[in-house]
Order: sequence, then structure tokens, then C-alpha cells
Amino acid sequence: MPNIIFKVNNYENFDAIENLINYIMTSSYIERCGWSGCFVQERGDIAEWVSNSFWAVKNAFYNTAGQLVQHIIIGFDDMEYITESEACRIAYAVSCFYFHQGYQIFWGTHFGSDNTESYRHIHFALNTINAATGERFFAVRNPESLKEYLSLNFPQMKWKWRIKGSFFQPRY
Repeated sequence: MPNIIFKVNNYENFDAIENLINYIMTSSYIERCGWSGCFVQERGDIAEWVSNSFWAVKNAFYNTAGQLVQHIIIGFDDMEYITESEACRIAYAVSCFYFHQGYQIFWGTHFGSDNTESYRHIHFALNTINAATGERFFAVRNPESLKEYLSLNFPQMKWKWRIKGSFFQPRY
């Protein structure tokens, strides 16, 4: 059963966006990555480019405080039938779901973790400020909407979600 995990707290420090992107990209478990709504160039530091894209939106709406990035993880436990290609299809679907609502999003698929070698999962970094409206994203307001969307598009899976505290420590 796939788990949708919304990580909250400790994403208020200035370098939170870049730290999360670096965590996604520099992991030894990275398979693929992608993004929607970010201005990323093929050469250069992806974490810096994504961070600059997120900050451009935040600055345009004068909304630079509070939780700066929403970390979402979709984990597949030891579901053997989830291939890299299937994980990327799900990541792209989630990316489209939020992008069509006006949010910038970056994702990376990972295979394995420090605890389980076969743990396939996807990390998402979502800009908490909507690029179209300037409104703030709050995971606790409607986390069920992503589950409903994924249930419609991937009905063979029984989706569940939860909100969990971040494992990142703030650096002020």
C-alpha cells in the first residue's frame, strides 16, 4: 500500500529549499528527477536554480516567511511491482496535479534507503506559495485531495496519507 507523507515543521530557515533539493539530488539512492514550473537550466547547480525559482515567486508576492517548502514523500514499502518507470509516472502525475493548481514542484525518485535496500519512494519539494494567486499551501487543509487524485489515476493501489514531523533540523 503506497503511503503519502506530508512532512511539516522545520522548513522555515532561509536555506530549506536548497537543502531539500540537495537531499533529493545528492542521495546515493536517486534514480530520476523532474520538475514543473521551475526555471532550471541543464547546466549548473539544480538545487540553486530550483531554489531561485521558488524564491522568485515568493518575492513577487512578498510572502517570504513561514514554511518555505512542503516536503512530500510517496513510499511504496516493499511493493515489488513498482518499477522505476511506474514511480516516474506517479511522480509526473503528482507534479501535474500541483502545477495545474499553480504550484512549482520538483521531484526525485529513489530506490533504497538507509533502512531498506528495496524501498522505492519519491520525494517532492513543493513551493508553498502559489505562483498564480500568491496563496500559501498548507498540507493540513486538504491532504485528502492528493489521495483522491491518485486513487482515480492509479486505482489498482490503495492509497493512504499522513502528516509527519520533519527530520530536518533548522539552521538559523
